Amino acid sequence: SGAGIFIKGLVRKLPTNLLSLEEMEELYKQYSIQLHVDASKKIMLGLMIYQGLSVGEIMRLQHHHIQLKDGKILIKGTKRTGERLLHLQAIQLPELQHYLAENKFKEGALFIEPKRKEISERNINNRVNYMFDQLRKLNPKIVNAKQIRSSVITGWLRTNNLRQVQYMAGHKYVSSTSRYQVS
Repeated sequence: SGAGIFIKGLVRKLPTNLLSLEEMEELYKQYSIQLHVDASKKIMLGLMIYQGLSVGEIMRLQHHHIQLKDGKILIKGTKRTGERLLHLQAIQLPELQHYLAENKFKEGALFIEPKRKEISERNINNRVNYMFDQLRKLNPKIVNAKQIRSSVITGWLRTNNLRQVQYMAGHKYVSSTSRYQVS
């Protein structure tokens, strides 16, 4: 699956079975309509589709990283990723506002119970896996969070320049971003 690209001794697989922005937005809308879906999963999906976040980045999000007044979200950098400040979409704000208000006294990570971090991280992975099971019922093309992130980055490259997308994706090296360019 995917043509191998040789970069400095690394064979990197190009992303395949990508989704269009329209497909992902439709997925978000369909998923959000489902009343039995809890708010945190809707928010996580929105962050994957609109900000291209990875599951790890979602786990590390803190309350104060979400700047509702400015409609922005801060993604802290790690050894492997760059820090970035991204715009939130209008469609994400009501859900986020509600969730933040309900959890306003919670310290630390947004989706993790602080007392039981290891269990909570596993729990987030389980919740994400469960979410993808639900998403596949809405669209059988859905695979996983990586596929969504690849689709988002590829979509960004159609409308933004390489350096902008490198920043938005949190890639330390532009070579990581350029492999998503579909000629």
